[in-house]
Amino acid sequence: MLQECWTLKVKWDSELPASIWQKFQKWKDQLDRLKAIAVPRCMIEDPETSQNLSLHVFCDASKAAYATCIFLRSENENSASCQLVQARSRVATLKSFSIPRLELLACTIGARLARTVKEDLKLPSLPVFYWSDSTNALYWIKKSENWAVFVSNRVKEIRNLSNPDDWYYVPGSKNPADLPSRGCSVDVLAKSKWWEGPDWLRGPPKDWPIKEIYPDFEIVNTEKRKTVTSATNSETNKFKFFNDVSSFGKIVRIMAYVLRFCNNLKTNWMDPKKGKLEVAELYEAEKVILKEIQLETLAEEKQIKLNTMKGDDGLIRVETRVSCRKDLETFRYPILLPNTHQLVKKLIMEKHIELEHAGTQTLMSNLRESYWIIKSRKTIRQVVRSCITCKRFSARPLETVSIPLPEDRVRDAAIFEVCGVDLCGPLFLKENKKCWIVLFTCAIYRAVHLELITSLSTDSFILAFRRFIARRGRPTTIYSDNGKNFVGTFNALNSIDWDKIQDFALKIKIQWKFSPPSAPWWGGFWERLVGMLKNVLKKSSWKSKLK
Repeated sequence: MLQECWTLKVKWDSELPASIWQKFQKWKDQLDRLKAIAVPRCMIEDPETSQNLSLHVFCDASKAAYATCIFLRSENENSASCQLVQARSRVATLKSFSIPRLELLACTIGARLARTVKEDLKLPSLPVFYWSDSTNALYWIKKSENWAVFVSNRVKEIRNLSNPDDWYYVPGSKNPADLPSRGCSVDVLAKSKWWEGPDWLRGPPKDWPIKEIYPDFEIVNTEKRKTVTSATNSETNKFKFFNDVSSFGKIVRIMAYVLRFCNNLKTNWMDPKKGKLEVAELYEAEKVILKEIQLETLAEEKQIKLNTMKGDDGLIRVETRVSCRKDLETFRYPILLPNTHQLVKKLIMEKHIELEHAGTQTLMSNLRESYWIIKSRKTIRQVVRSCITCKRFSARPLETVSIPLPEDRVRDAAIFEVCGVDLCGPLFLKENKKCWIVLFTCAIYRAVHLELITSLSTDSFILAFRRFIARRGRPTTIYSDNGKNFVGTFNALNSIDWDKIQDFALKIKIQWKFSPPSAPWWGGFWERLVGMLKNVLKKSSWKSKLK
């Protein structure tokens, strides 16, 4: 109320305004009811049995005030008790402080008051717990960053008076400091548990409402110290707004309309020129743009080792070796352009699209007819690589990552101890008969053994298998295609009874493994060799028949 009087500039000998007078009468009427409030004199119920004493400092703020209160907690054998030790509140300043700043002020007076209470109780080593419902203020206290002056000074003082790790978050509904920060009537104060502290504080520490801090980073970051770096430059980019225009041709047309407007103001304001642009206007606009590009960038370039000259139009040109040729001036003396300017890159991109997305060499040859771009090949290559259409058609397909080889392909074993088997053919004999090749390959050392069979019967295959064992030794594991894999390609292989072959292998203690149907890539280590064998046979025998 006194602050409102100062705000309204009420003099000491003048009457109070009606709004303030009503508040004063309401406050005055409650003074008689203070008799009903009794403050306990003893802070500890049983000093002899009490142990684990600790101070709990609660801080809170509102638009009207910010406050702090301190409770002394003690533990007995079966319970814990709390008692209010001291509280302090202050009216918010007339300056328009934000709520997070007021919360930080509440934490500041809480840290100060905790030091005073510890000195008065003569318990310097008494543990102190600090509680606040402001995640932003807690973030400022716990994080050591380059905060603004207001926050930095308060955080520095709080850190000198307390340990940042002792600050915890408590929900606003469970914060007793909410009562003095917002104010209350005498009746509310008498019915509240203000003197005894919150109920959860008398419970075990594991049940305390400690939560993680998730501040509002938009508010928190506004209090970071701002560093302003100013730099002056004598030359400014006059065409900076053209960076947002998509193509160089559109930039030229915009500049042509600007120049027409300026000419109409100077000379033809009574009869302004209207309608579509003329070719001469486009040429003039392009010259103005290129001249400005040269003024902006070429002065900053290192010494250019080129024979340059200044044309009649004010543009810097390059004297080429074909200057004596009777040709266009732009071909004999191309315009010198830097490679770092954004408008030059837009010019290159426009030519690239105009030439139906031509390559680097074609584009460079076309541009050289009118422009001499510094480091042209490198610059053109960069622009072409940034073309979305070219990226789409020149993108490399996703490569499959090779997985590690299975154990049977890398373990130490004898030759042909682990092998794969497949058939290829047919080959034609002179007696108008057919024969097939049975290919055995070692899965580890890639050795190859070939057997010839004259029929696709099961017995013929078993005989070839026996010859292989007699020559190379008995394998322990054999991999092969499932018979169904050859449907549609080698239908004749369906006549082989693979179950009978597997039974034969079991008798001689050989583990026979079939690859799944419709999965030829499972047999890659023998399929590749079958393909190599076919290529050799095609080159050596071609259409000739065997004996």
